[in-house]
Amino acid sequence: MQQPLRRPVLPVFRAALAAALAGRGTMPAEELTTEAAGALIDAMAPLVGLTVAPDYRPGVILNLQIAMRLVRVAESVPLDDHDEPAAVFEA
Repeated sequence: MQQPLRRPVLPVFRAALAAALAGRGTMPAEELTTEAAGALIDAMAPLVGLTVAPDYRPGVILNLQIAMRLVRVAESVPLDDHDEPAAVFEA
């Protein structure tokens, strides 16, 4: 059974992301590098009780890079304070 988190994850995630991207100030417009993704995984995995086996590390890095691309797409959509979530998803 996985142990509960001892600290709020979001502030820790932000700190780990900041450390992984050292000195960039904000999320870079370019793709998350393999080195930065690896540093982020190294910082975050122990905080959530995960061990990433060496055989799985390249796949975990790739999935993190894809997730960051999706974050950029989502963040590029301007939202107003009064926007409502869609009741039905339509592609």
